[in-house]
Amino acid sequence: MSCFKKLSIQGVRSFGQSDENRQSITFYHPLTILVGQNGCGKTTVIESLRYITTGEFPPGVKGNQWVHDPKIAHESEVKAQVRLWLTDVSGCKVQVTRSMQAIQKAKNVTFKTIEGVISRTDKNDPSSVSSISSKCADINKEMTLCLGVSNAVLNNVIFCHQEDSNWPLEDSTSVKKKFDEIFAASRYIKCLANFKDTKKNLVAQVKQYDIELGYLGQNRQKALDLKRELESSQLKSRDLENRMSALRDEQEPVKKEIEEVGQVLRKISDLAAQRTILKDAVAEKVKAIQQLERSIRASGELFAGSDRELEERIANCEQVGRDRVEKREHISYSLSDLNSRIEALSREKQKKQEVLSDINTKLKICDQDFQSRDEMLASIAQKCEIKTPEIQDSERKFLSDSEVSKFSADVKVFLNDLRRKINETKSEFNDRENQAQKVIDQSLVDLNQSRQEIDRKSSEIRNLETEIQSLERQMREVNEASRTLQEIESQISTLEQELSEHEDFGDAEEMEREIETFSSRIAETEKKLECINEEISVASKYSSVNASLEMMRKDLGSKEDSIRRIKSRREDDLSTIIGEFPEISPKKKLQNFITEKSKELSLISKRLNNSKVSLESSEFRKKALVETIREKELQRSRYESELDIPSAGYESEISSLNDTIKQLQEKVGSLRGTSFVYSQYVDKLQEKCPQCPVCFRGFQAQNEVREVINRLEELKTRIPSTVRSEESKLKSKESRLQKLYDSKPVFKMYEKLVNEEIPKLKEELTQLNTSIECCRQEIEDIQLSHDMIQSDLSILNDSMPDISMLEMHLSQCEDLKRRIETEESKIIGVPETKDLDELESQKRLLVSQVSEYKRILISKTGELKQYSKVRNDLKDKILSLKSRKVEMSSMCQKADQFVSRRKECEGCLRAGRSDVQTLRSRIPPLELNLEKAREERAYICQERDDLLNTMNAEDTYFTAQLSQLLELHMKVRRFAYPRKLQEKQRAEEDVEQTAAEISRLESERERTQEELSAIRDEISRHELTARNWADNRNLRILIAERKDKEQQISLLAAQVGDMNENELRTRHSQLVEKHEDLVRKYHHTKGSFQELKVSISGYEKQLNDPDFKNAAQKHLELTIKQKTTAIATTDLDKYAKALDSAVMKYHQVKMMEVNKVIRELWHNTYQGGDIDTIEIRTEEGENSTATRKTYNYRVVMLKDNVEMDMKGRCSAGQKVLASIIIRLALAETFCLNCGIFSLDEPTTNLDRENIEALAQSLVQIINNRSQQQNFQFLIITHDQDFVELLGSAQIADKFYTVSRSEEDNLSIIKCKDFSELR
Repeated sequence: MSCFKKLSIQGVRSFGQSDENRQSITFYHPLTILVGQNGCGKTTVIESLRYITTGEFPPGVKGNQWVHDPKIAHESEVKAQVRLWLTDVSGCKVQVTRSMQAIQKAKNVTFKTIEGVISRTDKNDPSSVSSISSKCADINKEMTLCLGVSNAVLNNVIFCHQEDSNWPLEDSTSVKKKFDEIFAASRYIKCLANFKDTKKNLVAQVKQYDIELGYLGQNRQKALDLKRELESSQLKSRDLENRMSALRDEQEPVKKEIEEVGQVLRKISDLAAQRTILKDAVAEKVKAIQQLERSIRASGELFAGSDRELEERIANCEQVGRDRVEKREHISYSLSDLNSRIEALSREKQKKQEVLSDINTKLKICDQDFQSRDEMLASIAQKCEIKTPEIQDSERKFLSDSEVSKFSADVKVFLNDLRRKINETKSEFNDRENQAQKVIDQSLVDLNQSRQEIDRKSSEIRNLETEIQSLERQMREVNEASRTLQEIESQISTLEQELSEHEDFGDAEEMEREIETFSSRIAETEKKLECINEEISVASKYSSVNASLEMMRKDLGSKEDSIRRIKSRREDDLSTIIGEFPEISPKKKLQNFITEKSKELSLISKRLNNSKVSLESSEFRKKALVETIREKELQRSRYESELDIPSAGYESEISSLNDTIKQLQEKVGSLRGTSFVYSQYVDKLQEKCPQCPVCFRGFQAQNEVREVINRLEELKTRIPSTVRSEESKLKSKESRLQKLYDSKPVFKMYEKLVNEEIPKLKEELTQLNTSIECCRQEIEDIQLSHDMIQSDLSILNDSMPDISMLEMHLSQCEDLKRRIETEESKIIGVPETKDLDELESQKRLLVSQVSEYKRILISKTGELKQYSKVRNDLKDKILSLKSRKVEMSSMCQKADQFVSRRKECEGCLRAGRSDVQTLRSRIPPLELNLEKAREERAYICQERDDLLNTMNAEDTYFTAQLSQLLELHMKVRRFAYPRKLQEKQRAEEDVEQTAAEISRLESERERTQEELSAIRDEISRHELTARNWADNRNLRILIAERKDKEQQISLLAAQVGDMNENELRTRHSQLVEKHEDLVRKYHHTKGSFQELKVSISGYEKQLNDPDFKNAAQKHLELTIKQKTTAIATTDLDKYAKALDSAVMKYHQVKMMEVNKVIRELWHNTYQGGDIDTIEIRTEEGENSTATRKTYNYRVVMLKDNVEMDMKGRCSAGQKVLASIIIRLALAETFCLNCGIFSLDEPTTNLDRENIEALAQSLVQIINNRSQQQNFQFLIITHDQDFVELLGSAQIADKFYTVSRSEEDNLSIIKCKDFSELR
């Protein structure tokens, strides 16, 4: 059973937003009272309870209107919060918090709902607290589960707003809507509509099943025919397969014999090919021998000695060649050493030239600084009109520090004079400006004084005019009063005569005695009526308890069915995730598991976010690294475009160029030497008996000598052009080498870029890519775990409402069982009573007697009231006329005072108007003087600003120029010009010495090259002799190889022997024909087999078609579906009828209970005699049908068994009372699990008697329900008498007062004792 503990309000309507302004209310049992004046914030308490339980705002109010106004709070935003502590239907302690925020924008106030939270403490384990947020669940639904009542009951019955408190007597449409919501009629109507729609769909489905069964029958028959065809084709395919196997067996021996004959034929072919190859090899050897013999004879004679002698000759020739090669290598080494020294000196010369170039550049810059300094000195001296310092050295224009300091001091003196002039100018203009400002201020003072005097005089004139008008009006009233005074005196005498006659006519004491007599009769009859009511209550209790037991047993059965359905729906999911279905405290266990999983999910989410941040950081670093590499690559490309980058590297290119230059130098020297040698050869060949100058052999004919001389002359003529070509190449290479030396610093930067920076960056990029891949893999793994846990949490959160409902159903089942036992114990031993109809007839008789007595009593009371009213009215009129008579007399006496005062005011008025006219004539001259003074001041300010800006600009310019001059002077002093000149001279001398040494070494290199050319000629001649001896040895080797090949040919001819190649080829052809015949037969059989296989595949494909596959099974299954669906259609019709009947019965029972409670409350509360009782009538609506009922509701009042609509026929007080009683009856009937009820201003429009009766009825209700632990009554009123009536019954010790604070006008709630009220 649910009950409220405490409520706190903050930032709502007139309740302040700060923590110190938070107001709290503790709910007492059984009554909590709030008292306060109108507008102090009482109704806000009901609105807050309604908002915290249902989430709805007051009628016609938006969220930004309900929250405390930011303008009033002087804040840009206001946060509001409502918090409620309660005990839910299961006995658990619950804390509910809803928060809001209102933000003041430029034109309006925006509203936002902040996250709401429900915290629940387990009643069995106080340390176990579970929370659920509005982001995870619907708090409105959770609250209905906690309180055990629907939203409609909370809104329309328990926490009904004051504006909607009379809803039972509103228009029929809204009344029907609210009763339907209370009875949850729309849910049952929707269920019946679903039954109808489902039945309609099932009928259509049965018809569809009948149509499908016809098609499935055809498919089943066709499937049987296809199966028979398939079995026949499979039998034929097995026969063909056996025949194909026999043909394959016949092919194997034939194929084997073909391979054996083929191997023999291939062997014969291979031997024939080898013999052909050997014959070709012998022919080639013979040809080579012949060529070698001709070559030997051309250069000498064939050696006739033995092989040993030939080898000795060859060895001696090789030794001589080695000696000459060693000598050539020694000379080449010397030449290489010279080249290295020349190269080193060239590099040294290049470095010295670079140093000399650097010195020349610095000297040039220094000369430019001298020129700039001199120009600046002249410019400053000219502009400042000071003397330029004299230069010590006319050539280099040196200045001493003292001269520069003196010049700087002169400039500073000039600047100080300039600044002094600026200050003097500023002071002078300030004095002029202050003088002008004083004139302006004096003009303003005079002008303001004149205007203030005019305003004061004008105000006095207006006051005098007003007073004159007032005096004229009072004088007219005096004249009127003198005429009215006589009329009043005549009226007073007439009324006094009427009062005397009225007192003689009536007797008030006799009327009061008759009223007391009828009051005593009414009291005696009501006592008898109470006895009859008690007997009727006992009689009806037995029947109501039986009806209640039947309803509770049905409710228990439905709850147990709901528990079974929830378990069947959620048991598999929860068993898979948790391990088992929680039978005890399932909601708590599920919430604990969700909390653990949420924490685990939070940790994984943090890891995932960290990994993503790391990945983004790495990708950002990668992007920056790629950009850096791109810039480095662009820089490398620029270097490569600016320089001719050698492909083999800088040092390798220089080494290669040095080698090439050395080779070219050697080649040029060799060519020049060759020309000299060729000239000597020609001279020797022109002598008598000439011999070859190389091998020293004689010539057989003179024409051979002439051919050699011509050849040498031709070669000699070609040498100069070759030398020029080689020298050109040499110069090109030397130029290239010099260019490389010049670009050495840039090459070093390029090599560092290529070999160090770019590889290092690329390596770092590779490592970063590896790190990014690892990070992405980690993110994928974490994401997988995250998704799995999130999926489990989603399933658990989806199951939470069902588990909450399950736990609520379990609790409700236990409660229903206890209530059933309690109700069963109530009817045990109940005594027999009179017949209920007889008791009702006696009650009606007594009620009619009471009504008749009350009617007479009301009539007598009305007569007494009318008599007293007439007498009191006459007395009031007489007193009123007498007071007016006194006023009129005093007014007539003041007439002379009014006349004298009027004349005095008119004289003052004429004088004031004359003074105003004079003052206004003074205003224009004063305004003209003020305007002239302001123009004079503006002119002075403008002149001052222009002059000061010019002088300040000169100050800034000369200061900057002086600073630049001092910097140039210090720069020239630091340069040390004479020392740089000495360094330049020494560098030039070093370059000249290095050039002289290079020239000496180049001369020595030319001599060494000539020696090298001579030794190379000797080696060439020796190589001809060595080649001749080698040819003789090669000739003897070729002759031996030819003999060996001829022997191999003889052996191959012996291997072929007696093999008959023609016979073998004939046999091979016969075997091939036989094999081809067998293959044709095999393929013919195989073709037939393939056709059958295609047919079988077609049959199988058709049988696997969805129309024929399992056609018989489908036919059977559809037949079962058709039968079961037809049965389900019949059952649905039964269920719909049963539900409709149950709903109608439930509606009738509840309305009987409601009307019963209404009758009791009306009899105990209403004090008038015009209405016996009221009831709620239900009538079938226009849309009712035989299968579905709809109801319209109306409130009727009964008088002498005559029924009338109460709407439009009752007074405002009766309307308020009827609405309160109906809400009390609905709460008594529908709030079984929630004993909370509230009334907001229940005494509105009620007279004192009905207020007292209402208080007594409420006290009786509270006393009857006070034994119920969860019963809580909340009453909000401004009527302190009503509160005293409730307090006198001693059903509450304390009450709350609601008021506004004097400081900030915010609502304050205080708790007081009833003793303070009295």
